[in-house]
Amino acid sequence: MLRKLRLGTQFTLLLTLIFLGGTILSGITLSRAMQHKAEDEVSTKAEILTQTMNAVRSYTSEHVAPLLQKQLETSPKFISETVPAYAALEVFENFRSQPEHRNYIYREATLIPRSYRLDLDQKAGEIAWVGVNHITVYSMLEDRELRGSELEERWIPLQDNAYILPPEEQANDPVQRDIQDIPKVLKSIEQSWRDPVSFNRQTADYLVELLIEKAKLWDHRQRATVNFKLEQVADIAAIDLLITGVESSLWLGERFAQDLTLLFPSLSVKTISANQLLQRLQYDWKGLRLGKTSIVLAISQSGQTFPTLQATNALEELRRQGSISELFIMTGEICSLMGTAIAQLLEQPQVAN
Repeated sequence: MLRKLRLGTQFTLLLTLIFLGGTILSGITLSRAMQHKAEDEVSTKAEILTQTMNAVRSYTSEHVAPLLQKQLETSPKFISETVPAYAALEVFENFRSQPEHRNYIYREATLIPRSYRLDLDQKAGEIAWVGVNHITVYSMLEDRELRGSELEERWIPLQDNAYILPPEEQANDPVQRDIQDIPKVLKSIEQSWRDPVSFNRQTADYLVELLIEKAKLWDHRQRATVNFKLEQVADIAAIDLLITGVESSLWLGERFAQDLTLLFPSLSVKTISANQLLQRLQYDWKGLRLGKTSIVLAISQSGQTFPTLQATNALEELRRQGSISELFIMTGEICSLMGTAIAQLLEQPQVAN
């Protein structure tokens, strides 16, 4: 078809195609150049803004915060102006109030928050003063502030802790989620008791061994008494197992005592409220019939119920003195104030350098 056109027409058409191709190529090149220029301008402005925010943070940290430090210690309300990130965000919001800068966004770069728990030693009368970036622990027993190195092994991490599991997902109805998780929790508990190396299983096995030994000893004494070959042991009147707690924990202990009595009729098993136990430890020690072979089980779901915790402290002292044989605690978590009272601490993994 092009052969039928005149030579001048063909030449004109060729020039037109070249012109259109050059125009399109020039447009693409210009567009990319303008885009790069715009990106460079935005990047430059962002860098300037970032440096400005850093300057605001430094000024707040080095000049503003020290001036407000004394007021911060005595003020009942937290003073936000002492936080460098707060000052930077406030300055940037004023910058964004201008119409030509509304599209800019500034966010503080933060590390993943780490949370820890620190249990104070009540017997040492420890008091904690928590500041913005530090914590000070004072021991009334030793009349001094504790060094940071003395607290290192007492910090309990809440992240990456196999014994503290966060919720898998956020739910609109937390109660419904908890109900739905009941089968999973029960299965986890069952697996823990089936695992021979779990803390629950090892502790329970040890308690059972002690109770079986007591049952065997009672049978041996009975036979000896019948044959008149052995003398009665002076500690025979001491109870074998004392279970204490309050409210629902005490009720659980009473049910356990009933079942235990059915399994071991020869054992002397008693239950008592932790409040009554504290009173009798002070005024009626002999009436408790606790002896050097007696075992005590303290139950508290939270591990920090006040009367049960105080009873645990007193009973641990008796155990150390040899006045009772063993002290067991049953709580809803592995790390608790009751656990600390019997020197049970979560061993922290050592990181190799």
